This record gives sequence, C-alpha cells and structure tokens, in this order.
Amino acid sequence: MFDQLSPKSPIDYFEDALYRWRGIARWPETEGTVYSCEWVQDQENGGGWYDVVFTYWGGREIQRGSFRNFGPESESPYFRGDTFSLRYNPRRPSSFYNANERSTATTIFIVVFICVVVISTFVTLLR
Repeated sequence: MFDQLSPKSPIDYFEDALYRWRGIARWPETEGTVYSCEWVQDQENGGGWYDVVFTYWGGREIQRGSFRNFGPESESPYFRGDTFSLRYNPRRPSSFYNANERSTATTIFIVVFICVVVISTFVTLLR
C-alpha cells in the first residue's frame, strides 16, 4: 500500500525525499477511522476544502489526527466510519503519514526547501 510511486512533478520529488529522509517506510502501519469530514468555505479566495478528523490506534492508545482535502464541494472524499491506511511514528505516535493526503508539515517543508534553494542560488549569482 505504501510503496512510493515514481515522482511525476517537482513537488512529488520533494515528497519522496521527505518520505525517505524521515524513514516513514519503517513506521508501523495502522488503520484510521474517519470521525468527521466537513466542508470549509474559503471566503477570501472562493472554493474551499474538507477538514477530515480521524482516530487511529498508535503507541498503545487511541490517537486523533486531521488533515485537509482540497477538492470540489460536491464530492465528499470521506464519510463518518470510512477507514484508510496510514503510518505513525513509533517514537511520537501522534505524528502520522497518510500517503493519500499532503500534510501541513510536508507542505511547509517543501515551501521552506524551495525558498532555501532559490535564495542560495540568488546569493551565488550575486557573488
């Protein structure tokens, strides 16, 4: 289930590098159960996203997680009680990885990495 597909875009390359760097393939796999999936309207930019809240068993206790799913309002990606596979960090069970959704942490990492590359390239060119 968690075999990484070959990257197709620059963002996919960054996600694949993050997946390998964090050692996610060695994290235990478990099942997440959706508690809620609610549409949130983006008042400023139009459109919106689904806030998905779920629970999973990790570190000998029930953990709670959430993520955003960006898609059309007409097609709810999950319903209460739906299940999906995820991996959790055995050292910090509240930290999880869902192969089907990009986490906020992953997005932040990608943005920071791109900024560092752009700035260092710019500084190199100025010398």
